[in-house]
Amino acid sequence: MDRALVLSLGAGIQSTTALLLSRAGVLEPFEAVVFADTGDEPAAVYEHLERLRAVVTVTTVTAGHLGATAAGPFVPVPLFTRPAGMGRRQCTYQYKLRPIRRWLRGLERPVDLAVCISTDEVYRAKDSGLAWCRNVFPLLELGWSRADCQTYLAAAWPYPVPRSACVYCPLKSDREWLELRDQHPADWAAAVAFDEAARPHGYVHHSRQPLATAVLTPADAGQMALE
Repeated sequence: MDRALVLSLGAGIQSTTALLLSRAGVLEPFEAVVFADTGDEPAAVYEHLERLRAVVTVTTVTAGHLGATAAGPFVPVPLFTRPAGMGRRQCTYQYKLRPIRRWLRGLERPVDLAVCISTDEVYRAKDSGLAWCRNVFPLLELGWSRADCQTYLAAAWPYPVPRSACVYCPLKSDREWLELRDQHPADWAAAVAFDEAARPHGYVHHSRQPLATAVLTPADAGQMALE
């Protein structure tokens, strides 16, 4: 039985690059494009997604509203806890990977799922562990980094392409928090509301202080990786 080639679209820099490369004939054409919606991506991501829908069919799947878990007994987001701990990151699996796999099962065929990992995060490239669904990594096969993707998008796509991450993702740097606060007030308000609702489970800011009053240092441009 032939395998279906499906793109896992995060609507960020790498997956947008893979989508456009496929349309340009550099990569194989994707039989389907699927986006898992947590309900809490930045407004810029949803705007970008609508632009992509104008050129390709995108199927949206969801496991529900991730932000609603802040008020529940368990929060799958990796919150910072006191005195120096951090919760497990289960949001990607529960709210992105699981709904995508559930939808892929409906194809009733073996699947090659294109996961858009670039060379600077090769440590994230892992096998699915499933006989019927095999992860493939088109950007790694090309040897492309995130910077290569950004260079390509600057020439191939006339709109800005945002970073895809939930507005309250604890893996943000202070510089990203500052940009959210100063340039995207609605997204900032949503992140603050999630942070406040998540108590006593933890905090979204690495200082383990409420996001609304945390001291944000512009020099902190690092991005955490938690896999």
